[in-house]
Amino acid sequence: MPENDDASTAHPRLGLVLGSGAAWGAAHVGVLQVIEEAGIQISTIVGASSGAIIGVGYAAGLSASQIAEWLVQVRWSSFADWRPSRRWTLFDSRPIERALARNERVRDFEDLDRTFGVLAFDIRRRQPVVLRSGPLATALRATVAIPGVLPPVRVDGGVLIDGSLGDRDAVNAARELGADRVIAVRLENPPAPDAPVTARMLDVLSGARRARHRDALVGVPEPDVLIRPMTAGLSRWSSRDVPQLVAAGRKAATEALPRIRQLSASSAERG
Repeated sequence: MPENDDASTAHPRLGLVLGSGAAWGAAHVGVLQVIEEAGIQISTIVGASSGAIIGVGYAAGLSASQIAEWLVQVRWSSFADWRPSRRWTLFDSRPIERALARNERVRDFEDLDRTFGVLAFDIRRRQPVVLRSGPLATALRATVAIPGVLPPVRVDGGVLIDGSLGDRDAVNAARELGADRVIAVRLENPPAPDAPVTARMLDVLSGARRARHRDALVGVPEPDVLIRPMTAGLSRWSSRDVPQLVAAGRKAATEALPRIRQLSASSAERG
C-alpha cells in the first residue's frame, strides 16, 4: 500500500520521475542505487515506458540491487512476443500481463509500497494521462506501446500509447501524487552509430515520436533536480550495454547527489 500520512510526515516527500528510453532505462537502476545508498527516501514515483518498468519494481519494495539482478537476466521476450497483431504492430505486449500474473502479491497499483503513477498518451483524446489505479499490467502495456511496434491499449474509452508523449505532465503528476520536490531522470541521447538493422528500424519508427517529445518539453514545468545519464553510443534496443548504462546512471546521480541532499533537507524542513 502507498505510504501513510505519518510516514510522509516523518520523511521528505520526494518524487522521482523516470523517463522513457527502452534499454537505456537500465540507467535508472544506477540512479536508484545512488539514491538508496545515500539514504534518500523516495515517496512517489512516476514512470514512462522503460522508466515505468523500472519504477514499478522500486514502488513494489524491491531494492535497487534486486532490480539490477533482474535486469541482467531480462530479455525482450519478457515484454513482447514476435507476433504481428490485428492492429498492424510488430510485437504483442501480453507477456507483461503474464509476468505480473505470476506475482501473487503485486498486481494492482493499490498493492504497491510507494505511490506510483504511469504516464501514457491518449491518441483518441490527444492528451497525456497518468494511470494511478487498477491493474498494473494494463498501465505498463499502455506506456510501452509504440505505434507500429507494440499495440495501443484501451482504457476507459481512451486509446493509450507511449508514455514518453506524456512526459510534459511528469513533474506535475509527481506533485499531484504528493511530492513536495521532484527529481527527474531523462535519457534522450543520439542512438549508437553502429546499431544493427533492427535497432535502426525501431529508431526510424520512433523518430517522429522523439521529435514530438522534444517539442512537448518546451515550456513545461522543470523538476527541482534534473539527472541526465550519458547514454550516447550505448544500445537502445538490446541488453548488450546494461552494465555501462547502470554505470552511467550512477555517475550522473553521484554528480547530482549534493543537490538531492539539499532538496531532501529543504523538503524535511517543509514537512
